[in-house]
Amino acid sequence: MKVAAAAITVSVLGLLLRRYNPELVLLLALVTAAGALLASLGLLNGMRELRALLRTFLGENAETLIAPLAKSLAITVLSRFAADLCRDASQGSLASAVELTGNLCCVGLTLPLLMSVLKILGGWT
Repeated sequence: MKVAAAAITVSVLGLLLRRYNPELVLLLALVTAAGALLASLGLLNGMRELRALLRTFLGENAETLIAPLAKSLAITVLSRFAADLCRDASQGSLASAVELTGNLCCVGLTLPLLMSVLKILGGWT
C-alpha cells in the first residue's frame, strides 16, 4: 500500500513538474521505482523457503535447478524496470531492445535446465 501511495504521489508531482523540468520528473520516477524495488525485497522470503524445500527433496541437484530460475526472475524484473524507465524517457526503441535482450538472456539461462529435465525424463546420460 505504501508503494502504491508513493507512486500516485510521484505521478501527480510529475504531472505538475513536467512542464517546468522534465529531467527532474524522470529522476524522481527513477528514485521512487528504486525505492519500491528495495521495499519489495522482503517478499523474497518465499523463494528462500522454496529453495530449502527443494534442497531436501533434490539434494545436490537443487542448485542446478533453482539457480537458472532465480537468475531468470531477476533478469526479467530488472529488464522490465529498465525498459519502463526508457519508455518514461521517450526512448521506445531502446526499451524494446532492453526487453528483447532480457528475454534472450532468460532463454540462454534456461536451456541447460531444459536439457537437464529432458535427460531426467528420457533417461539420457
